[in-house]
Amino acid sequence: NLERIGISGSAGKTSVKNMLVHCVKDEYYVLSTPYSYNTAMGISKVVNSQLNHLHEKFICECGIDHLGEMDEIASLLAPDAVILTPITNQHLATMKSRSCILKEKFKLANALKDDGLLVVYGDDDVMRKACDDLKCQMIYYGASTQNDYQYHMKSIDENGTYFTIIYHEQSYDFHTCLFGEHAVMNICAVVALLHQKGMSFTQLQAKIKTLTFTPHRLEKKVMKDYILLDDAYNANPQGARF
Repeated sequence: NLERIGISGSAGKTSVKNMLVHCVKDEYYVLSTPYSYNTAMGISKVVNSQLNHLHEKFICECGIDHLGEMDEIASLLAPDAVILTPITNQHLATMKSRSCILKEKFKLANALKDDGLLVVYGDDDVMRKACDDLKCQMIYYGASTQNDYQYHMKSIDENGTYFTIIYHEQSYDFHTCLFGEHAVMNICAVVALLHQKGMSFTQLQAKIKTLTFTPHRLEKKVMKDYILLDDAYNANPQGARF
């Protein structure tokens, strides 16, 4: 009865994975790929050395930097649910173009069965268009009103970010210690998936409130007389703008 959840995209994969693990670890026996292990080799190592029959959820970050790599990952994972974060221009030396990146990343969604669930960034019309031929259940998240789960920024202070998520015209207030719209966008993807899987907004509000920082992703570090925001891992120009 293992549920396999794949996460891909150009920005936010590791953060989304860590958020998702945080939100389900108390209710389920969870295995996830550690750090930024996201290649077929890294995923295989985790499966062979750690996965056992007691695990209930396998949360897997799926990354690529060459054409054809996602075929192997999708076959290995055979996902029941997939989250696709924004897909941008990355690894262009080997991936050639954004259209090639998009096609390659969407192979993970194509591996879903008809009863599978795809949670996809919906503020990008090109990504929406790529969903046209999919037969699985599709849920869109983002800031625009066309999405199933729409986030709205309220305020940011030294204690984190305050925002709302709107679903079926109902608004739900959230607070996280994390900073910035990019964090809220990632949270919205996690909320969308888990709410579709049966978790209530009351439960989700409590889970999101206790999220912790992913190292080097706009991580708050309190020094002796100042606060340092460590964003050292962020090397994607478009990801930085999120």
